Amino acid sequence: MDKKQSKEVKAGGISADNLLAKNKNDDIDDTFCYQLFEENYFDTDKLQYLINFVSAKELDRNEADILQWIIEGVDNCFIYHHDQNDYYRITNYSNTIEDAWNNHWRAELMASLS
Repeated sequence: MDKKQSKEVKAGGISADNLLAKNKNDDIDDTFCYQLFEENYFDTDKLQYLINFVSAKELDRNEADILQWIIEGVDNCFIYHHDQNDYYRITNYSNTIEDAWNNHWRAELMASLS
């Protein structure tokens, strides 16, 4: 496998580099970040897709920075959701989703950073 092929680990036909870049640009509406940051909807399927992407490859520095930004953004969404002085609310919020984030999904993403 050459460098270009190894860099383009694919899941669903989109390179991981491309998926991370799409999520970083939260104006792209078919991403986990767009759904959560702009539509206030925690899309567990899109999150699992993202986890599968980053788990399948070794991240370079830029990709790791984007993933760290995503993790911090999700953490902040839960903080804002619970802040009574903030208007942000996760529309499909449940304790189950927050617990899964804190106990499983976040750890899976963090594992890709090490």
